[in-house]
Amino acid sequence: MALERESQAYQIVTESINSGGGSGGSADYQQDASFGIVGGLSTAPAGEAGLSMIKHGYIGQLYEEQALEISVSPESVPERTNGQLSVLKRLDDDTFLAVDPETLQWNVMSGPVSAITAEGGFTSQTVFADTTAMVRADVPHMSGEFSFLVTNTDTDDFGIYAGDGLEDAWQVEFFGEENSLGAPHLDPDGDSLSNAHEYLAGTIPKDPASVFRLKVLYPPNSAQPVLQWKSLPGRFYEVQSSSNLLEEDWTSLATVEGIAGDIIWPDPRPVPMARAMYRVIVRY
Repeated sequence: MALERESQAYQIVTESINSGGGSGGSADYQQDASFGIVGGLSTAPAGEAGLSMIKHGYIGQLYEEQALEISVSPESVPERTNGQLSVLKRLDDDTFLAVDPETLQWNVMSGPVSAITAEGGFTSQTVFADTTAMVRADVPHMSGEFSFLVTNTDTDDFGIYAGDGLEDAWQVEFFGEENSLGAPHLDPDGDSLSNAHEYLAGTIPKDPASVFRLKVLYPPNSAQPVLQWKSLPGRFYEVQSSSNLLEEDWTSLATVEGIAGDIIWPDPRPVPMARAMYRVIVRY
């Protein structure tokens, strides 16, 4: 038994560990002892990792299995790459036990993941957008589920839409995962615009009323008009003007980068034109 003592230089906190068992501790450790000899659980600082736990004697080896802790490496698995699942048994004293692979069974509950080996290895499949996969681990008397993300790294590699120049997610949104009507050259809504043109303009390929519209507005007290149109990120809009409809007379005024929303563009020319026509050419 140590009595509590202190001075300007130090302080000793009362502690007791004896053959009758009990608990003791200080600012740096905690000890739960068993009868007769030192036993049980001890924790001590372990640097940046936090606390380390040491088990002593028979009592320190008693535990109850609480749950399965599953993890994946890497945390987000790119499509068409190999990943590694790991599983441990978490005990009631917040320590962990390894799982014997021979007692472990893996199952893919959902998502783009191939069959999982007994050692936890798998291959992610091709996706058209970031997709969640869910797996299940079973051991005798215990099971656990775990979700992780399979990331889309190539926007034009999915199924029958692969390599056709259109973003897979756009085609799946409007046509589903396997539909030949989503081909770039087709015009399923009959509005004289192909799917490729609809994708470029940001219009709906299955709605003939959905078209790209350029509005020419004349604000009060303004000598020149203001142009307005719907835009998309990743597109570039070249504004052209002419006094007639002859192809050779169109003049490029500006190229504007797309945003998620309407672009409002005032004609910057200082001198009002007697007659002006406008058009916008959309490009990647």
